[in-house]
Amino acid sequence: MKEIADREEAILEGKKSSIIYLREVSKKDGKTRTISGYIDLNDRLRKEEFGKYFRGEEKLVPNKNDLSYYCFESQISKSNASDTFKVEIDDSGLGLIFTHKLDRKSINVNPDVVEPGDNTKRYDIIDPDYEQVVVWDHESRRAQKN
Repeated sequence: MKEIADREEAILEGKKSSIIYLREVSKKDGKTRTISGYIDLNDRLRKEEFGKYFRGEEKLVPNKNDLSYYCFESQISKSNASDTFKVEIDDSGLGLIFTHKLDRKSINVNPDVVEPGDNTKRYDIIDPDYEQVVVWDHESRRAQKN
């Protein structure tokens, strides 16, 4: 979670918008549960106290209110817009596209795409607590109000 903590100030100051993809595998009562999803860090940082995640007291996991949520076992899938991003499904095979509401730039999270979008960078992060972590940082040309 250090990579997320390093982004917190820039996100809260409106200098950066970040989307994080998490795939988390957990075992409880002998059953394996895999959940994945895309989280609007701007949205979650404004609505939650992240110290518990930064200190390792709890794991940050996608929930049904995030940009997207998928439970592999129940096959429940949800997608939601946030204050920062619209969620679009591209029918040409690219998958999910997130559009920044302020500057209207698209972020393509398809791993096969070399450039995720204008003013956007993708970072694959190794974290032993998660199966997979990917962050997209988007620098908006317009000032954001957080």
